[in-house]
Amino acid sequence: MTINDIFGSEYFKDRHIDNGMFYQMQKWLEFCNLNNIKNPTFLFTGCGLGHHVYVADYYGINAKGFDLEFPINNTLYKYLKDKLKVGNITDENVLNLFDEKFDIVVIFDVLEHLNTIQEVELALELMKQYTNKYLIVSVPV
Repeated sequence: MTINDIFGSEYFKDRHIDNGMFYQMQKWLEFCNLNNIKNPTFLFTGCGLGHHVYVADYYGINAKGFDLEFPINNTLYKYLKDKLKVGNITDENVLNLFDEKFDIVVIFDVLEHLNTIQEVELALELMKQYTNKYLIVSVPV
């Protein structure tokens, strides 16, 4: 399946992956080069429909992701189903999703959806167990 197959599909009629995601991935690669990370691996938490995982795959980067659910009838999920898992960032079973560690674990726009500081602390503790190097967190202001 090519990028044109994905972007031309029914799935993307109302949604899009814009150039910003490709730009972000180029910045991630620059970060990896600056920090001497060869062949980086990524875990995207709360990855939504898997857009970042797809863009990473497009660049040949080993990336995986998880979220609470995926609409299994969309084209992108069908293409990435081996890289996307269903899991909850505050459930200890999330550690059973992948049997590897990642250079970079990304938690973008996820923690603000949790209900208590204890859930945030648990999520961070669990995700720290998935990384060899970097746990990168972002929350909206």
